[in-house]
Amino acid sequence: MAGKGHKVDPAQLNEAAKVLQDLPKQACEGPIGAVEQINLSAASFGPAHGDCFNGYSASIQRLAKCARSYLAASDEFGRKLAASKDLYQSNEDSNAAEMRKH
Repeated sequence: MAGKGHKVDPAQLNEAAKVLQDLPKQACEGPIGAVEQINLSAASFGPAHGDCFNGYSASIQRLAKCARSYLAASDEFGRKLAASKDLYQSNEDSNAAEMRKH
């Protein structure tokens, strides 16, 4: 038991950590990579819209960086959550051992 009677299931923490690490990566990795590697030029926009290319291109690259940042944050949070599982399990084991003494 943790805190005021809240039960923490280390296995569920581990599953949540896996989802946080894997799901965003699976959903976003391909599209982000495609955006980062896109090979557009002002000519791709045509003569009437070529002057819009620089702003568009910079904005798309910023969006890709934001998405990469989200993936990194989600992965880091998942790793921290997975690490906390071990702390909860250790605490549960310690409490159980202490209770067996009495």
